[in-house]
Amino acid sequence: GGTETLELTYEHMVTPTGVRIFESYNPGAVAKVEAYDADADAWSVLWEGDSTTDEAMRVFSPSLETPDFRTDRIRLTLQTDLLPGWNEIDAVQLQGLP
Repeated sequence: GGTETLELTYEHMVTPTGVRIFESYNPGAVAKVEAYDADADAWSVLWEGDSTTDEAMRVFSPSLETPDFRTDRIRLTLQTDLLPGWNEIDAVQLQGLP
């Protein structure tokens, strides 16, 4: 329980325009979505907020702030202590412009 991160690397660099987070068990722990800016060697927050829900499973697609850089890495921050049991994420799709 507590704060955990999930860092993902993709095959192609894109300017992120969206993410689709496939939560199949205890959804609602996602607290932040970030993208890695290699030129600045820093993470940039694309979305931060409360994603709690009473759904049993869902595809979570928060509205993102579009950065001015391309990336192939995103990081999700999860607040796992907000929900009982474990949180299961089956896939994360990064959407973006080439």
